[in-house]
Amino acid sequence: MEDLKTAIAAAKDSDALQFKNSIVSALGDKVAQSLEVQKMELAGTIFGDESEEQTSEDDLDVEEMPVEEDDNEIPEEE
Repeated sequence: MEDLKTAIAAAKDSDALQFKNSIVSALGDKVAQSLEVQKMELAGTIFGDESEEQTSEDDLDVEEMPVEEDDNEIPEEE
């Protein structure tokens, strides 16, 4: 925001070089902020998927897991 104020002041003073430098700086800041947001979104997407899978596996209770019946029971000896 400070760069834009500097650019406006430079335009009023007819200082073309300062105006140009202020605008370039303001645009560079906007691009850097946008890239940072996109990096955070990408990281959230990449690591968010893994954490969702892990959470869904952790949510299973022992009672919910299917129990296989054992057809090969050993007969008791008398």
